[in-house]
Amino acid sequence: MIVDDVREPAWNLALDEALVRVPGPRGRRRTARRRGRPAGPAGPGGPAGAGYVPRIRPADLPFDLPPASTAAERAAPVLRVWQNAPSVVVGRFQNVEEVVDLAACARDGVRVVRRASGGGAVYTDSGTLLFSLVRRPRPGDRRITAELPDLDVLVGTALGRLGYPADLLAGKGAGGVAGGRTGGRPAGRTGGIVQTAWLRTRDAVLTHLAVHVTPINAYGPAYLVPPRPRPGSATGPFPQAGGAERHTLADLGLPVTLDAVRAAVLSEIMDVYGIARTRRPDQGEQAVRDHLYSVRYGDVTWNLSGPAGPRRAAREFSGG
Repeated sequence: MIVDDVREPAWNLALDEALVRVPGPRGRRRTARRRGRPAGPAGPGGPAGAGYVPRIRPADLPFDLPPASTAAERAAPVLRVWQNAPSVVVGRFQNVEEVVDLAACARDGVRVVRRASGGGAVYTDSGTLLFSLVRRPRPGDRRITAELPDLDVLVGTALGRLGYPADLLAGKGAGGVAGGRTGGRPAGRTGGIVQTAWLRTRDAVLTHLAVHVTPINAYGPAYLVPPRPRPGSATGPFPQAGGAERHTLADLGLPVTLDAVRAAVLSEIMDVYGIARTRRPDQGEQAVRDHLYSVRYGDVTWNLSGPAGPRRAAREFSGG
């Protein structure tokens, strides 16, 4: 379990991706470039366009990787529980102008940042708990074992024990998750109280999950542009009397605190994965985080235009 109290959204997202990109037990990374991807240096400090996806290799890091004897430790799941300053986090392939009220964000000083995982846009502040889980194959395995549930299942179970049914936690659309998957696709919905997205690399899977616990900023959801309603659909994911919507666990009417939700989720995770060992980001994770921030998360072009720069709206898509 990574202990890090930074609330700057760009640095938080850079660290999450660093936990996936830093070389794992295999000790090397595929260096082949995808067709159609802009080229760019893999080492820290080099110039890179907004479309450049860094390939982190051991040779690029200014230190030696741990010896092979620690491969099992480096393959262990990594968990983060964190919070953001007021910000809107958009999915990797989303068109910012279609999902974010940029004028309102600029007026109120709300950051707009883009994550490397898919899914939909989410408003976060100190009333939102964010969970990240990185899983890798065990030494000798080519795939991640399916015997241990992913973060979305664990959080859904923990909230269920607190009295929140899974069907009340998901909104409408596609991209968010509350309570697991069905047929290999997300079972939850975008715009819900619980939202999830995934990033898969060659040898790791990152699960992002946001739980909206308490309404710190009542105007928060208004920074997101509501999706176009489908014919015959409700106006919002949780309609109440008078047309108001439920956006947090507290809005469902049960007494809840951030500490209670955090404790319930951690208890459920440790029941399945075992007792957690806390630590700070290590040298490799910090170096990769700094590199990713310099070429991606600290770049306005990346946050506003996405991995391939400005694109036509017809080519935009989102999904888990």
